Amino acid sequence: MKNLWYIAKKDLLQILKDRNSLIFLILVPLMLIVVVGFAFGNLFGSSSGPTMITVAVSNQDSGFVGKSIVDALHINSD
Repeated sequence: MKNLWYIAKKDLLQILKDRNSLIFLILVPLMLIVVVGFAFGNLFGSSSGPTMITVAVSNQDSGFVGKSIVDALHINSD
C-alpha cells in the first residue's frame, strides 16, 4: 500500500511540473463532454415523452430467458 502512495505522489508531482500535461488533463475531458453532449443532445433532449428505439432481437434458443427478454421489450411497443 505504501508503494501505491509513492507512485501516486510521483505522478502528481510530474503532472504539476509539466504544464502541458496538466492542461490536457483538464481540457481533453471537457472537450469530449461537449462533443458527446452535442452528438447525443437530441437523444436525451428535453422531450417529455418516452424515446422509442428500435431494437433487433435474435432469440434462437426459445428458452425462458429469451422469451422474458422479448416480452420485456414488447411492453412499451404501441
